[in-house]
Amino acid sequence: MKPDIKWCSQTSFLLFLPSQTFTAWCNSHLRKAGTQIENIEEDFRNGLKLMLLLEVISGERLPKPDKGKMRFHKIANVNKALDYISSKGVKLVSIGAEEIVDGNVKMTLGMIWTIILRFAIQDISVEETSAKEGLLAVVSEEDSPLQECQRANSTSGDFCLTPVERAASWA
Repeated sequence: MKPDIKWCSQTSFLLFLPSQTFTAWCNSHLRKAGTQIENIEEDFRNGLKLMLLLEVISGERLPKPDKGKMRFHKIANVNKALDYISSKGVKLVSIGAEEIVDGNVKMTLGMIWTIILRFAIQDISVEETSAKEGLLAVVSEEDSPLQECQRANSTSGDFCLTPVERAASWA
């Protein structure tokens, strides 16, 4: 079933794509615990599924969540999740429990991206090479697609844009 979306701005479009991608990533892990989310900015607001996601991907137990449904219970649960993330050495710049509880989609996506970086990408290594080192090696190789694109377009006057540059050019 396709979601019913009304595009009101380019910002909405730019938030929709990562929202769907991050929802799928979260669900791939949450299914292991017998649940999933439908709407990333709504379903993490009480902190319960966020705490469950962190338990599933880390294999560790988090503190027991508050059972109440009032705002301060939700903030307490999200804070438990954010405290756990911080305890793993992750810097959560400008991401607070209140923003997640209020359904701030940009902050929620930023938090999920931070979780992905820490728990999915950072720990990847092959033959003692970290994911970051591996990615840097691939893009700096002489015959990498990025290098080929830069060589081909440097003579034609075109430029290869990074995804960030491409997104900025749409604005």
